[in-house]
Amino acid sequence: MAKKMIKFNRDFDNFKTACIPWERKIKEVESHFGSSVASYFIFLRWMYGLNLVLFGLMFGLVVLPEVSSILLQAHSPLFCKMFAVHLVNIWRDIEGGT
Repeated sequence: MAKKMIKFNRDFDNFKTACIPWERKIKEVESHFGSSVASYFIFLRWMYGLNLVLFGLMFGLVVLPEVSSILLQAHSPLFCKMFAVHLVNIWRDIEGGT
C-alpha cells in the first residue's frame, strides 16, 4: 500500500509539473544555457500569465459592460442624439473652442 501511495504522489507531482506552461522547454533551455537564462524565461512566463489576468479583468469589467450598454440602448433615438451631442462637445474641447 505504501508503494502505491509513493507512486501516486510521484505521478501527481509529474502531472502538476506538466500542467505548468513551457516547464519542460524551460528545463531544457536551463540544461543547455544555465539557470540565469532559465530565470529570464520563467519571468517571461510570469509576465505572460499576469498579462492574461489583466486582460480578463479589463475585458470582463470594462469592455463587456460598455458594449452591452451600447447595444441595449442603440435602438433608442434619444440615446443616439445624446451620444452625438456628447461627441460634438468632446470635439470642441479638443479643438479648444467653446
